[in-house]
Amino acid sequence: MIQILLLVFIGIALFFVFLKIAVQGPPASAPDSSAVLAVRQMVQLEGLSFAGGQRLLDPAEFRMLNSTAELREVAALYRKERQVLALLWISLLQEDVNGLWRFRRFLVRNGVPATLREEVQILSAAIRAVLFLTFLRAIVRTMGPFAFSGGAQDARLLVEKMSYASASVLGRLPRNGWPEIERNWQKSLA
Repeated sequence: MIQILLLVFIGIALFFVFLKIAVQGPPASAPDSSAVLAVRQMVQLEGLSFAGGQRLLDPAEFRMLNSTAELREVAALYRKERQVLALLWISLLQEDVNGLWRFRRFLVRNGVPATLREEVQILSAAIRAVLFLTFLRAIVRTMGPFAFSGGAQDARLLVEKMSYASASVLGRLPRNGWPEIERNWQKSLA
């Protein structure tokens, strides 16, 4: 019994820690919007480009269906399908984080300057994003897609921070060099 209470307490503490971290939002000095768009195009951020993540975890439609006795079967099916879609979206966000990490490393390996502080910040952002997405995946798997409806926005913000970090590095290069960076990036993926 004590072990279960300890696990519940740790889970609640981690939830609030991740929530605080995620709500901090993008950095105050966001990079140039053209660099952000270029990174999103080069890395092909499918999870971040999906605008319906918040709706995937929103329980309003499920509650409406479940409130009518005749539609409870439909509500159960709806819940299962939403769970599958939410897990797929979380997987896409995890792929986005991995892609952004590899892209940033690619830029630095190819001579774009980055300070030690920036490297620590991106490592920290990557770890937070991976941990939060893993936490969100576990919540959706065990408790269903509607258990942590606020998690969609938090997850999205963490991945956006990663894209901003990559965009700030890309922004140090002249724009006329971006097509060459994109070609070299695509070659490195092949």
